Amino acid sequence: MTGDIERPAAPLLFKPLAVRLHQAVVQLVGFKPFHQNLSRLSMNTGARLHRIYNRLAAQATDQPMVQTWAEVFDLDKSLPHLEDEVANLVMALRSEIKFARERLDAYGVPANLTSPGFERLTNVASPGQLHSGWNGHRGNIQPSECRKVFEWVEWALREEDEGDMSAEELQDLQSELDSLEASLREADMAPYLREFIQRQVNTIRTALRMYSVQGVKPVEDALQKVAGAYKTQERPLAQAYEAAKPPAKNLFERASGVVDRVAKVSDNLCKIKKAGEEAIAVGSAVSALVLPYASKLLSGS
Repeated sequence: MTGDIERPAAPLLFKPLAVRLHQAVVQLVGFKPFHQNLSRLSMNTGARLHRIYNRLAAQATDQPMVQTWAEVFDLDKSLPHLEDEVANLVMALRSEIKFARERLDAYGVPANLTSPGFERLTNVASPGQLHSGWNGHRGNIQPSECRKVFEWVEWALREEDEGDMSAEELQDLQSELDSLEASLREADMAPYLREFIQRQVNTIRTALRMYSVQGVKPVEDALQKVAGAYKTQERPLAQAYEAAKPPAKNLFERASGVVDRVAKVSDNLCKIKKAGEEAIAVGSAVSALVLPYASKLLSGS
């Protein structure tokens, strides 16, 4: 092995003459940007940035950016720590812009081809701007020269697609977590078991909120963290489970079932990417750890 990183073949756009072809590409009016295809089943980092840009540019109400971003990211504005949630998401957005730029660098795409869209979105996606008004940024974000950048980047990175979770499936998973957490607050169970379940709920919820910004990667990272928790706590978990009353056992089985479902969703999302090898390794490992508990719920035993 040479240690060299094998990079995907460059799309046709990145072959010689890329710079001279750029103007012709972005001015094409006959092609449909991917965001117009409502049945789209795949997504790449450029498409995620394009979708976020479109939602931001469409904002009509002048309000503090913390409220504007809450609408862009579909956050409940009544969340007790809304500003912290928004700050985490805009920092993740900045990282995703940087990642997209790195992928384009790998194809030899000059930095000027993502200007001014990348710079302007990065500037507004800042915790330091959360108390500024949307009207102060609108004029920099909405011009067509920004929109064209994101349309082009989505198309240019089309070879790096991964599966896209539907809004309905994402909402369903989030609702399951909410229901689980509500039951957890009322449950009569040992503090150890309660705290263990709450940590896994928090880990998965954070990853699902990050999904719209960074795709499946934070979900995979969360699953690896959950797998580590189940593995390192395997013996005390089994003991706590056996000692628990039936309602507490049922709640732990529900939590394990949610983890198993998220693991399977992660597998499906990444089947497009590298033939699913990475996702299956993560998802299968997690499912194997939670299955002894999740299967009890399914069997009713």
